[in-house]
Amino acid sequence: MVRTADLVILPYQSILLKSARESLGLNLKNSIVIIDEAHNLADSLTSMHNSKITSSQLKSILSNLEAYLNRFQSVLGAGNRRYIQTLTVLTRSFLQVLTSNQDGACTMTSMTINQFLFSLDIDNINIVKLCQYVKESNIIHKVKYFLHHMAFQSCIIFSHTFLVQVTNDAHAVILAGGTLQPIEETRLRLFPSLSPTDIKFFTCNHIVPPESILPIAVTRGPSGMAFDFSYSSRSSLTMIEELGRFLCNVVTIVPEGVVMFFASYEYERCVYDAWVASGMISKISKKKHVFREPKNSVDVEMILNKYKEAIQSCSKCSRDTGITGALLLAVVGGKISEGINFSDGMGRCVVMVGLPYPSPSDVELTETIKHIEHISNSVLVGAGNSSNSRYDVECKLQPGFDILRKCNKGGREYYENLCMKAVNQSIGRAIRHVNDYAAMLLVDSRYAHTSLNRSSSCPTDKLPQWIKSRLTCAQNYGDVHRLLHQFFKLNKQLR
Repeated sequence: MVRTADLVILPYQSILLKSARESLGLNLKNSIVIIDEAHNLADSLTSMHNSKITSSQLKSILSNLEAYLNRFQSVLGAGNRRYIQTLTVLTRSFLQVLTSNQDGACTMTSMTINQFLFSLDIDNINIVKLCQYVKESNIIHKVKYFLHHMAFQSCIIFSHTFLVQVTNDAHAVILAGGTLQPIEETRLRLFPSLSPTDIKFFTCNHIVPPESILPIAVTRGPSGMAFDFSYSSRSSLTMIEELGRFLCNVVTIVPEGVVMFFASYEYERCVYDAWVASGMISKISKKKHVFREPKNSVDVEMILNKYKEAIQSCSKCSRDTGITGALLLAVVGGKISEGINFSDGMGRCVVMVGLPYPSPSDVELTETIKHIEHISNSVLVGAGNSSNSRYDVECKLQPGFDILRKCNKGGREYYENLCMKAVNQSIGRAIRHVNDYAAMLLVDSRYAHTSLNRSSSCPTDKLPQWIKSRLTCAQNYGDVHRLLHQFFKLNKQLR
């Protein structure tokens, strides 16, 4: 069927994995490959080739391997027996790493494959041949419960290695998505070997007219306090109270639904608890029903239904109760920020609190930043002269902030892009069709900062063009109030 079809629609895994393409009989020669939602591509490629192994899984593997070897030792050939014994040795070595720190606190470690093998004194094992044996002998199907646990791959495999196989075969590869910008970081992660001139970038205006969106960089609250939601300042009680006063004013102007995004579940809980204690939630509840995104994804649909029902019911009886809609407190990177559409009354206003930078202490993120920095340095000075001497080569993990400080541009740029892609993904939830309209409030004084040097950039430079072209920087809360009032009055008249 695949050989005779003009159009084939497949999930990422089926087209990006060579083994999957071969099993489907899919030949990309002279084909045009279109990858939708391409802002997820690099992370999907990485997760497709990641393996996470726990000590309990390894203990189960070791137990099953030893039981299998004891049961069939007399009938196994010398080669098979040797390979299975090697597997048990390797499994014990993995267990040694995970159980060596059981007395103390859990430690995070980053190392290369060779460093890992030498540290356990198993560098004499040929991992490539062992993996080949596992694949060809079908041993994982012969050992009970072995199928779901056997995986010998590196923890982080960078995505461009596998995409090259697709680009080499296909006539053209088209990446489509609403949040692909900044495009340079996408190029470095997916096509580092291609020059910028080999990649054509096309962008167009949004389908909605300019008067249907109102993006504002909100720098100050109602009392004149500058908004600063950097990690060192965001937990300040005065900052949280100022945010609460700002929201109390916003909900009196904005009709129907308001979605407010926080950087993490922990910070959302911190703010909510402070607002409950100060009585701010009670004030907000006089204008909007308040809902919170649950951590458990199973409960998300239930909360969303209640949020939608509250908005619909308020549109019918707001004159009687004074309540004009609902407020949803959500989290960047959660289910609501990435997979839910807030069209029409579900999202008349999206509020982004601060700049949601990911935690640099995450080991996988740190290694990716180092990798991106290395690639960008290679591009700048030539692949033959690139150096990675800025980073430790020992089996130690440097603190994430130390890595960022050592980056010239590529790694830091990637870190900033992760933040702004999350912002773009979240605020884009509100505009879903040609007749939709919404306000987008970026609450932090850093959104108004201009780039002072080439090593850093202004966050709003990384907004999609259709938002950036309409962005207004409000110098005080009075400007925000006036713009919101005019915007919703105008759009009410137009509809």
